[in-house]
Amino acid sequence: MKDKKLIYILSGLLPIVVMFIVYIFLGVYPFGSNTLMAIDFASQYIDLFAFFRRSVLSLDFSGIFYSFSKSIGGDMMGVWGYYLLSPFNFIYALFPFDEIRLAATVTLLLRYGCMGLTFCHFLVKRYDALKKRPLLVPTFATLYALSGFAVAYQMNPLWYDALVFLPLIIMGVENVLSGQKGYKYTLILAVMMICQYYMAYMICLFIILYSLFYMAKIYTGKTLKEKLKSYFLPILKLAGYSFLAVGISFVFLYPIIQNLLISKGTYTDPFVFSTKIEADPVLLLSKLMIGAFDHDQMPHGLPNIYLGSIALIGFIFYFMTKVFRKSERIAAVGVFGVFLLSMIFNMIHRIWHLGQEPAWFYHRFSFLICFFMVLLAYRAIREWQRVDLAGVCLSSGIIILVNGIVYQSSQSFMSVPQQILSTLFWMFVVVMFFMKEYKWSSIVLLAVTCLELGANAYIVQSRVGYAGAYRLENAQKTIESAIDPIRPPKTNFYRIEKIFQRSNNDPFMFDYPGLSHFSSNMEVDTMDLFDALGSSGANASTNYTSGTPLTDALFGIRYLVQMRNLSDEQKQSEYIYSFSRETTRKDLYQYYNAISETDRVRVYENKRYFSVGFGVNEGLLNLTLEDNKPAENQMAILQHLSGQSIQYFKREAFKEITLENLEATNPNDLANSSFKRLDLSKPGKIRYTFVPSTDNAYYLSLPGMLSEQRSDMAISLNKANYEYHGMFDKQQLWNVAYQQKNVETTFEITFTKANEVSLRNVALWEMDNNAVDIAIGPKTKQGMTVTNWGNNTMEGTVHLTDNSTHLLFSIPYSEGWSIWVDDVKVQPQKVWNSLMAIPMASGQHRIKMVYVPKAFSVGLLVTVVSLAILGGMIYVGGRKNEAIQYFNKAKRNIRSNK
Repeated sequence: MKDKKLIYILSGLLPIVVMFIVYIFLGVYPFGSNTLMAIDFASQYIDLFAFFRRSVLSLDFSGIFYSFSKSIGGDMMGVWGYYLLSPFNFIYALFPFDEIRLAATVTLLLRYGCMGLTFCHFLVKRYDALKKRPLLVPTFATLYALSGFAVAYQMNPLWYDALVFLPLIIMGVENVLSGQKGYKYTLILAVMMICQYYMAYMICLFIILYSLFYMAKIYTGKTLKEKLKSYFLPILKLAGYSFLAVGISFVFLYPIIQNLLISKGTYTDPFVFSTKIEADPVLLLSKLMIGAFDHDQMPHGLPNIYLGSIALIGFIFYFMTKVFRKSERIAAVGVFGVFLLSMIFNMIHRIWHLGQEPAWFYHRFSFLICFFMVLLAYRAIREWQRVDLAGVCLSSGIIILVNGIVYQSSQSFMSVPQQILSTLFWMFVVVMFFMKEYKWSSIVLLAVTCLELGANAYIVQSRVGYAGAYRLENAQKTIESAIDPIRPPKTNFYRIEKIFQRSNNDPFMFDYPGLSHFSSNMEVDTMDLFDALGSSGANASTNYTSGTPLTDALFGIRYLVQMRNLSDEQKQSEYIYSFSRETTRKDLYQYYNAISETDRVRVYENKRYFSVGFGVNEGLLNLTLEDNKPAENQMAILQHLSGQSIQYFKREAFKEITLENLEATNPNDLANSSFKRLDLSKPGKIRYTFVPSTDNAYYLSLPGMLSEQRSDMAISLNKANYEYHGMFDKQQLWNVAYQQKNVETTFEITFTKANEVSLRNVALWEMDNNAVDIAIGPKTKQGMTVTNWGNNTMEGTVHLTDNSTHLLFSIPYSEGWSIWVDDVKVQPQKVWNSLMAIPMASGQHRIKMVYVPKAFSVGLLVTVVSLAILGGMIYVGGRKNEAIQYFNKAKRNIRSNK
């Protein structure tokens, strides 16, 4: 019993200790100034974890259904299902808000430990691992926990639950296939589906492969019929338990599926047959070496299948030893063959990713490859026999060959010192197998494995640019101090927006209704609305970067927070977060009044904004917003608001468009042309010059294709840097002048790398400021007075005194909304293919709104029925066992009486 506890403790503790030491060397907070947050972790996940923390501490979980921090409002079931339902996220609630950076480190370390612990439990329960070479258990548990996948994709902690649950799920698979009941398997798989449906989907595919492999190991029978029956009947039984797990998780799974259909599933490339090569199989060999990862591997890299020397050599030995059944080894070749094809061919690769092309971080299923290889390696090493001299020579030859191939491939993440280090570890393990086994052999292998895994983790993590711990703290305090005084109370509703960038998910971090958001579950209709009005709806995000007086009012923006400039010295400080300004608002001071400021930010208030619901006429509801026509769309909205055919936006001509080191394909119309750089050693420049004839605001409309050149582009306005958000898909509307009558203005775009660029539909627009003010003004008084609101509810009153026939909400339409007017339920309608409106007569009215995902009730029903079925199976199974025990006892009594 003591040995068992020790093995479990070592298996859970060693991965934590190894990574803890690595973090110390890397200077991770509190041992240095780095956090463990990078890429999406820093710009997306941590804000959502802060939202989760706030939900737990307030015991308000209404945000599971909906949140107004998700852009202008959105369904949250998909967000929770992908990002937030991990039990590890509760750890964030144990730390104060200012120490969320430390909570991130703790959750990662605990995840590593749990990976080792569950793998240990799997080996002990299924392979009786304590009876023979027990120290191999913590060795291989650590190998699994610190595999190449786990260490390389540390910036995606939400995938880690799959590595924790996988050994338990496969243990359940083996139990069911071996003839045991599958109740625990069903519940564990259901929990995994709820915690992280995306990775659970991959595990389900792996369950199919693994069950075919495992049955090749245990099937029986003499005739073909008996063999087929023995092989497939357990798999059918497993399928039944698996479908029951899907049913139990349906309360979350079904709403998530519905959310995906209106979000990510609508703007990804369709799945089609393709023979496209995803990865060169020869290059995969380099991924078996220490430190085989760097930043360039994140966008579109090779699979992370590093295992450590003992696991790699053990995996090879598995196919060489005759201890294992031949049919099992053939099945293992088949499973690994599927993995190999999945790594090589794009079409098979996409199957693992729900048929989609991953946005960065390719080969996310490679954690399954690591698990499979480590398991087979453990079983082979456990049956360890000494390797003869011929085996040593053969192994050495293979190692030399692999090194030669890797050296020739010249990968950015691989260096000669790394190859030498990997070779030394490989040769050490081979020599250990050649030597006679001693009592200390397992201890040495364990120690060397920890050293090797630590070296790999250090090299990989040192190449990832992590967010600064003190800078994050500074950003939190800076933004929090600005938001706290202006955050809307629960008895009033309005939106707040920043015109600088830390994260698109700041509304979640700091608890306020905003407009910007980034997640894989961003609704496409909301993105399209932002595009149609000249802002950015791209890459699963919305970013309010190109506001006008109309859009400010339409979205109910009461406050804008603007950053103040830092000195060059402050920008370099590790204690100060340097925000980036991504919006240029020349007309800001015309519409907003500065109400407060600190040394870092200034807060502006907008007096002319619409309520979240405001009165409109039917003509406005029937308006169709056209693609790539933001100025025209805004003018049409203003005309319907005012009921007048005024040219609120008037197209103006450029004084001139000049080219430098560029040749136009359409020299007669430089506003609609493609351009080719003449001298590739010099930059190419396009200058748009105009002279405003009034003091009105002027806007430049630029095409979405300009975003494709963002990494190669510099933009200036009158020789000063023009600040903008670089990621957009459709026509943008950028403010370039205000109160600059008769002042010549030049907007310049510089390209330094691209040989050819295309800039079509470039247009200059003058906005009639006074006319826009007159159109907006009356509607600010025809809005809903919000008396109470929450994550998924809103109540208030409205008093319409004009000719409005409907109430238009700046809330996205969804069938999940139930709305009552004066206690009578009304049916909302979709407006502009995005927003929501209800019919509304003149006079005073009470409004109540509640959001519950339409799919939730169906999912809940399926979950309840599935749980009832499982409960019935457990009950019947228990009664059956009681009957058998009673029958056996009766038989013993009869025999004893005789």
